[in-house]
Parts: sequence; C-alpha cells; structure tokens
Amino acid sequence: MVLHDEAVLEFPYDWRLSVESSARRLTEAALRHLRDWRAHPAGRASAFRRSADRPKLVLVAHSMGGLVAQAALAASPELADATRDLITIGTPFHGIPGVAGFLGSDSRLRRSSWLRQLGEAARTMPGFYDLLPDTRCVVTPDGDLRRLTVEDIGAIGGDKSLALEAEEARHRRAAAAWGPTQLHTIAGTSQPTPRTMTLVNGEVRFSPDIPRPDEDGDPADGPRAWTAPADEEGTVWCRCPARRPPGPPPGCPWWDSTVRCPPARP
Repeated sequence: MVLHDEAVLEFPYDWRLSVESSARRLTEAALRHLRDWRAHPAGRASAFRRSADRPKLVLVAHSMGGLVAQAALAASPELADATRDLITIGTPFHGIPGVAGFLGSDSRLRRSSWLRQLGEAARTMPGFYDLLPDTRCVVTPDGDLRRLTVEDIGAIGGDKSLALEAEEARHRRAAAAWGPTQLHTIAGTSQPTPRTMTLVNGEVRFSPDIPRPDEDGDPADGPRAWTAPADEEGTVWCRCPARRPPGPPPGCPWWDSTVRCPPARP
C-alpha cells in the first residue's frame, strides 16, 4: 500500500552489465525520484503528517537487483542517508554455485552451435561474473571445501579479468558502510539448487548431498549463507515448494514463514 501511485518508481536494469554500472544508474534514478516525490503534493502532505522527518526511500529488490541496490548504497553516502529500508527477496549476496556450471566444458551452453554462441556471449558479460559464488563451495580431493578462485574460473572457460573485477567489487561492497539503512532479507527454502561443486578437467560437477557451507566454510542449514550478507539484521524464511501438491494441504498451504526480526515498517 502506498500513498500515491507516483510514490513508486520501477527501475529496470540490464543483468548483463556489471552490478556497479547498474548501481550508478540506480543512484541517479532513486535520488531524482525522491526529490520529485518530496515536491509532489501527496509527498508534502505525508511529510506534514509525519512532522519528524522528510520522506525517505524504501528499496525493494528481487534476486540480482538486491546486489545492485547494495552496491548503490555502498558507493553513495547520499543515497544511504536518503534510504530508510532495503528489502531484498532471494538475493544471492554470496553468489550462486550453479552459475559456474555454465562455464564448464560440459555446460549445456556447449551442446549445439547456437547454444555455444550464447555461451560465448555470456562469458563476456560482467554481470554474469557478479553472480559467481564467493563462499567455500569447491570440494577438494581430500573432501574439504575451498573457495572458487579466479584461476578456477579461467580453467573452466571464464574470463579471468572479468572474474577479478567482480571479486574486487564484491569486496568493496562488503567493506562499505550502509549508513542508517535497515536491511530486511527474504529467503526461500525447499528449492532444489546446487550447493557445492567439484572441478575435474575443466568440468563442473555439482554435489547436492554435501552440506551447504556458510561464508566461513562451516555447514549451514538453509539459504542463510547465500541470501543474506554477513551483517544482516535478520531474515524472513519462507517455505515455497517448487511444485504445489494436488489439493489443499492442512494449515497455511503455500507460505510458511518465520519472522526473525521486526519486519520493515510500512
């Protein structure tokens, strides 16, 4: 629910571009929208009723969009001061192991001529490398876990320079202060996704039965390691089955959530 339709701005971004590139565009668009809203009659009325503070932004982002919002807040103190809340839905703050599978020699993007062309194009897209995992998700010969490295990415067919740029950008985002912005993350469960991988002669083989590691390499239960940054305020866990069973099950049919922190203010 919003006070007025013009209080909401949709921001489209190109997932092929780097997260930081899209973040710069988001910063400009968000601050311009906030200025326009504060000058809008409904915005002025809202500020008058609140009397304590001028209206601020609430960013709602899905999947990779959460990375774009995170990068924008990290790079712009002005935007961070002007943003009250960031709500992310299924954002892979620590990357997605399955993305590496598109680079390997056994990738589905190598199975036909037109798919190979698509794969070659994907390997040149900076945004693709922003989604690679940065936790300990590679199974070693002795059964331990380690991080995916730039050298690994080059060995399976990726662009090492783009991988390095994405890694450095991820570290900058993690080290930056977010200002007064409150973070609220929503993460789905019960979705069958790859957890760890083994690299063999340029191939990427996923190991779904090995426990999912957190950012420190320890086993983690659920999506915490992937959908919340290290300093998260809390997470709303949502049980969303990949397929709905026939007929209504008892209780709440499709949404079983536990609020781990105070929800975002309306």
